[in-house]
Amino acid sequence: MLFTTAFYRVEVLRQFRNPYTLAFTIAMPVAMYLLFGANAEYADASAGNGNVAFYVMASMAAFGTATAMTSLCALAASEAGQGWGRQIALTPLSIAGYTVVKLAVAVSFSAFSTVIVFAVGALTGATADSLWSWLVVGGDHPRGRSHVRALRPRRRARLQL
Repeated sequence: MLFTTAFYRVEVLRQFRNPYTLAFTIAMPVAMYLLFGANAEYADASAGNGNVAFYVMASMAAFGTATAMTSLCALAASEAGQGWGRQIALTPLSIAGYTVVKLAVAVSFSAFSTVIVFAVGALTGATADSLWSWLVVGGDHPRGRSHVRALRPRRRARLQL
């Protein structure tokens, strides 16, 4: 068996009960956005395709995503190292299924962290020039990573002496 919704639900509830997971993947990115983005005196200053608060919000969403993926996948690796694989072998779930469920939980927490930070950003004044910017930063752009080219700093012409 490659995926089981019962095990997925148990793992999601287990992570919601874990105070460290909630603190580092949800509370810390929101608090850092509020501290460095929304409440800063430079929050409304224009920067690229939005204001500074928008870019701080995007950075904190990325921080929450990276923290969720790193911590939850590391937790799965440590469980496997402690012999949890032998327990899983007694169930219909395969080791690959265990890995897929753990990865799905990590991706779910990453998405949840991003949604929470974006919701707080939208409520506290993070603005972008277009809906396209919100979608691209949120990772829901249909053309994939084509937005990276637009966010790179432009090269300045070099002076010839």
